[in-house]
Amino acid sequence: MNSTPLEILQKYWGYSSFRPNQEEIISSILSRRDTIYILPTGGGKSICYQVPALMLPGVCLVVEPLISLINDQIRILQEHGIKAVRIYSNQSYDERMSAKNQLVNHKAKFLFVSAERLSDGDFLTFIHNLKVAMIVVDEAHCVSQWGHSFRPAYLKIGDFREDFPQAKLVALTASATEDTMQDMLTHLHISPQDKQNIYRSTFKRDNIFIKFVKVADNADMLEKIAITYNVMHGSGIVYCRRRVTTEMFTQKLREQYNIPALPYHAHMTDYERNTNQQKWLKEEAKIICATNAFGMGIDKANVSFVIHTHVPSSIEAYYQEMGRAGRNGKKAYSILFYNDELLETQQIVTDGTYPQRETIEKIYTALCSKNRIAYNSGKGQIIPIDAMGFANSIGEKFDVVMRSLKVLENEEYISWQNNDQPTSQARILVDNQELNDFLYNHEVYFYIFDYILRRCPNIRHDLVPISEEKICFEARIGLKQVRKDLAYLSQIKIIEYQPKLSDNYIVLCKDRPQNIRTLLSKECYYLPKQAGIVRAEKMRKLVLSNKCRWRLILKYFGEKSKDCNFCDHCKR
Repeated sequence: MNSTPLEILQKYWGYSSFRPNQEEIISSILSRRDTIYILPTGGGKSICYQVPALMLPGVCLVVEPLISLINDQIRILQEHGIKAVRIYSNQSYDERMSAKNQLVNHKAKFLFVSAERLSDGDFLTFIHNLKVAMIVVDEAHCVSQWGHSFRPAYLKIGDFREDFPQAKLVALTASATEDTMQDMLTHLHISPQDKQNIYRSTFKRDNIFIKFVKVADNADMLEKIAITYNVMHGSGIVYCRRRVTTEMFTQKLREQYNIPALPYHAHMTDYERNTNQQKWLKEEAKIICATNAFGMGIDKANVSFVIHTHVPSSIEAYYQEMGRAGRNGKKAYSILFYNDELLETQQIVTDGTYPQRETIEKIYTALCSKNRIAYNSGKGQIIPIDAMGFANSIGEKFDVVMRSLKVLENEEYISWQNNDQPTSQARILVDNQELNDFLYNHEVYFYIFDYILRRCPNIRHDLVPISEEKICFEARIGLKQVRKDLAYLSQIKIIEYQPKLSDNYIVLCKDRPQNIRTLLSKECYYLPKQAGIVRAEKMRKLVLSNKCRWRLILKYFGEKSKDCNFCDHCKR
């Protein structure tokens, strides 16, 4: 007997009923129609495609913009007893083959990939041999040049789906303006008869009180964060623009105010980020000070406040981040700090996101010239690069070079391969008995396990950072021998060992053009740049406005409303 959507929901998630709009969306998908839905952060977007995917024969292919989001989604599914796998660029051969075997043998229902993976030849050969039931595009606003997180690779999803006529497309996002919605319909090749299958929930969050506060400096912000925490007595997120600020705010909150806070940013190792995230989820830390690298895929209901210590780049970004508060329906606060300096910084950062055309052309020309790339040649060539050294050699700031290379990557002239792994990592693959038996016959390797079992308590369960230098020091064995022994133990499957990497390189994806003025396109440079400037200006106007905050936000997303009576303006 076939299960109903409600039975699937109860079996895997333990809920007795659906949230508003979920049943209608699930019904549309089960009717084999292309479906677009916009639900606010915390509105249960993922369940809307996951429930029907478990009911339909075949694989559910999910396209995500970030590896971190893929990892979060897989973790959450596995916590509910649902098998999901991923395929990504830096994956080990064994892990990739395991994922493919699980899909071929119907052991896994969900396959998560980045949009860039859809252009990979090996992946295309593999996926065409699977029965794909549905193609899910998460964070679908990334397809729009007018969206706040445009990713050029999303533009190719429409062509990709044409190769799977039997698979219906499902697109979801937490926020989309009318311009973004039209881009989603066009670029994702939504079938004409299905263009009416758009489901929207109100963007209004009745339990989130919005408050914009003018501050003097960082010390003033820290004091107000501490006051908010002491009043709310709950978990909170403090968003910071720069990683150094997350570290500084964390230290000050802990030392000056005795508040259990932790940092989260992209320059931490995966292990450090996951550890801090889990401590926050388990209430071992009450505040997490994070860059915008944090939040996607996080399912924590009792966040009492979200604080911004900077002015976000757009209303979409602000709405998405503040929406992580109050998912349990209880009163929560979104507090944004601002002053003239913070407003000016937002404008400077926006202007610098897309460097001037002449600057990008100069950097590309220097990259080619320094590596002796002739005109009309170079495609496929690999160029090792020290970005800081390269920036110094051409007299440009490091961040300008990195943003320019990002633009060139969007234009598909280069592919930036960043293999920077700041520490080596290891994990024990065998159980206690197998390890004891191995060491009984191979005592020469005891020194390694003596160190890692004492210093790395989670090494039996997760990949954790290790230091070959410290093993070398304690065991009084040469560093070269330590690395050789670790590699051998990995080869015979006693441990998994990933040595630290530090070689970054660029792959040229196109020949060097004769005419440098053809480098930048309207779709990937000029339109997104102009859209970013417009979005940033609207965010600044929201901050400085003397009108109802919620009313202005809803108007931005095309929704009419009256004054909310639940923001700092209405409660004056």
